[in-house]
Amino acid sequence: QSIYLEELALPKGVTAIGSPKALVIAVATSRMQMMAEAEEAAAAEAAAEAATATAEGEAPAEEGAKEEGGTDAAEGGEKKQG
Repeated sequence: QSIYLEELALPKGVTAIGSPKALVIAVATSRMQMMAEAEEAAAAEAAAEAATATAEGEAPAEEGAKEEGGTDAAEGGEKKQG
């Protein structure tokens, strides 16, 4: 983001010296900082969803959960008889 001289709101009686297209200030954010902020936001959202699910009496979903009473055939397991 940038601010140019022509964008400044100067008080009455004040005159800016220089080209109106002159850059007054520029702000740059590193990609690493942006990625870290995005990861923090995603983690906070996941935590909030888990807290909401727990508050509603639901168990939090676990990755790789298997069906009750069986195993994944792709892993070479056999279905258990219940």
